[in-house]
Amino acid sequence: MNITITTENRDDYLFVESKGEIFSADELIAQANLVYEEFQKYNPEKILIYEMEMDFPPGLSNYLNLVNHYIDNFSPDVKSVKVAVVLKEKYKDIGDFWETVCTNRGFLYHAFTDFDAAEKWLLE
Repeated sequence: MNITITTENRDDYLFVESKGEIFSADELIAQANLVYEEFQKYNPEKILIYEMEMDFPPGLSNYLNLVNHYIDNFSPDVKSVKVAVVLKEKYKDIGDFWETVCTNRGFLYHAFTDFDAAEKWLLE
């Protein structure tokens, strides 16, 4: 896993930028854990995760397992946080699936391919 995460506490939300490449389901979980560590540091109500310089593994089951990991391993507080994730256009189908699974599990997490749309939704 070759990932870097930077965080900026903006006025209205926590901005997290993730760069790199994920090759496996285990690395996907490890990246989620890194983002969760940032959540724990700042305890924000809103997070924008910018992943336009990320590459992800195929396979929708990886993303179902990812959401199950949130439920099994993260504080229940994560369900009260509004999260917008910005992905490359080529990952739109994965993002849409992840968003649906998150919504069905009670999370207010949405995937976007456009930063401005993500920020607008986040700040509504």
